[in-house]
Amino acid sequence: MIRPALFFLLLVLLLSISSCTEKENDETTIIFDKDVNIDSVKIYYFDLLSQKQIQIPKSINENTDIILDIKSSTYANLEVNDSLYNIYLEPGFKIRFSFLTNDKQKPKSDAELFQSYFRKLQTIFDNNYGYDFLKLDFNAFKKRNSFIEKSFNSVINDFNNENFKRVLVSYFETKMALQKLFYATVNYDLKSELNEETQYLLSSDDYKISDLEFGNNNIDASAFLDLYINSVIYPQISRNNISEPDNQLLKAIGVIKAANVDPKMREWLIAQSIYLKILSSGLDSVNISALENFQIEFENSNFITSLKELKSEAETLNPGTLIPNLSGIIKDSTLVSLHDLKGKLVYLDIWATWCKPCIMEIPYSKKLEKHFQDDNIEFVYLSVDKVKADWNDFLIKHKSAGLHLLAKDRKKVYKELRLYGIPHYILIDENSQIIDAYAPKPSNSELYKLIKQNLKSVVTVQ
Repeated sequence: MIRPALFFLLLVLLLSISSCTEKENDETTIIFDKDVNIDSVKIYYFDLLSQKQIQIPKSINENTDIILDIKSSTYANLEVNDSLYNIYLEPGFKIRFSFLTNDKQKPKSDAELFQSYFRKLQTIFDNNYGYDFLKLDFNAFKKRNSFIEKSFNSVINDFNNENFKRVLVSYFETKMALQKLFYATVNYDLKSELNEETQYLLSSDDYKISDLEFGNNNIDASAFLDLYINSVIYPQISRNNISEPDNQLLKAIGVIKAANVDPKMREWLIAQSIYLKILSSGLDSVNISALENFQIEFENSNFITSLKELKSEAETLNPGTLIPNLSGIIKDSTLVSLHDLKGKLVYLDIWATWCKPCIMEIPYSKKLEKHFQDDNIEFVYLSVDKVKADWNDFLIKHKSAGLHLLAKDRKKVYKELRLYGIPHYILIDENSQIIDAYAPKPSNSELYKLIKQNLKSVVTVQ
């Protein structure tokens, strides 16, 4: 399954303040050399489970400092003068904007020094972890990692503020862990027995998992955990011959609880596992039970709100609810909506020409259509391609049957159907009501049984 890109959100600037500096302002104030309209400044963070933007409440004091209402340390985004910065905040921190013109020779504070050190570190990552790093062979990748580690050490060796250094090291280790796991996921079959390469890439010594900063809304850590669950935990379950799909979430939670990781990471991994499972398969009894147990075990968890919100959203796709009236164009640009298809069972396939897993299902889709060609069912292929020509050329080349639509509004498709990724399949009844919002894929024999079972109850709508 292919998800919308998550892994290369650029951190432009990371700022942190020491609790050991001499002056109160140095201790609690982040200073930007910019002249701005204070009221226009936006400060927000992304909820790490839902990836939703959460605005941080702010006020302004008599010195025009921005006072932030936060309860715990957090990574956040700062929008100012059409620029975006990533900042690190703790309770009590203030932000001050000062357009300095006469103090250029003034010795830099630790906070200002930290900015320059972080920019050097960010440059190291920018120069060495472009998209080309995924194409490197294993030895070249190891060599590049060694170079990055040496470059990082040379940058921070003469940096004396230990609190600032801690933030830099934490950021560096999390970023390195994410890149290694991403490289491994793209280039290796992590479901097979670990070879020399994957041992290097997945080694707990390399990742230092227990030392990574998994709190504070760190988007890199969130991406790492997402990959770790799907690339390590679930394949571990598969290697142990745990074949019951309905129990995979419970088995995954068991693996997480047995792992030797710190409590915060354990809480996060379990929450993330539940969140991703609900996104990908909805509100079955196992997922609901796991959510309820999490609320009991981690009653004070910051993740409970996001999980509850996801549950409410997922309920809009429960069996018996009306499918969102999404629309798309056919080849001649005629607009067709899903509600136009009443009177037939509808098997909806959301796909794209750039999606390899989608394309791999095409032979099975053709076989499925042929099997049910005399039955009252419509096979609808809703593409989320951006470029109409790509979609059109693909259909000409592959001569696929069924009703093909190019989504009128791609973002609306993802939002209304709560898509975790594509391909995604939905079975809809003759009244445009959902039968299964997480239907089996064409290559799964269970789909034939599901369709046959529901064809019996189809009554043609006049």
